[in-house]
Amino acid sequence: MYQKTANFDTDAKPEFLGDAATLKSLTGEDTLYADVKYDQPFMFDNFAKLTFAMNSLPPMRDFSGGLERRAIILKIDQQITNADKKKYPLSEMRQEMPGMFNLAMIGLRRLLKTSFYRNKVYEARTICMVIK
Repeated sequence: MYQKTANFDTDAKPEFLGDAATLKSLTGEDTLYADVKYDQPFMFDNFAKLTFAMNSLPPMRDFSGGLERRAIILKIDQQITNADKKKYPLSEMRQEMPGMFNLAMIGLRRLLKTSFYRNKVYEARTICMVIK
C-alpha cells in the first residue's frame, strides 16, 4: 500500500476484517511498518482507500465506534445469472470499462456535492484530491 491511493480485495476473508486493530491502523492516521524482503524495513503513512468485496459481513468484536466511523458498507443483492452472462459477455463489458469508469466518477462527484459525505469531510476531501 506504500504510495498507493487505492487497495482492492475482491475476495476478502472475514478473518482479516474481523481484526479491528489491523483495520484501524490501516484506515487511521497510524504510521505503518513495512518489512521488505531483501531490503531495509521502513515506516510510512497509508493514504490508500481500502475496498473489500465479500459474500457476507464478518463478525466484528469492536464496539468502540472506531470502525463504524471509517466504513461505508454497500449491500448489493443482485446476482449475475447465466442469462446475464449471455446477454452481456465479459469481453464486451471489458471494452466498455472506460465509459463505465467515467460514469462512476460523474456519480461520485455528484455524491460529494450532496449531504452523503457531509459527516465524512476528511474522506470526501481525500477522494476529491485523488479524482482531480
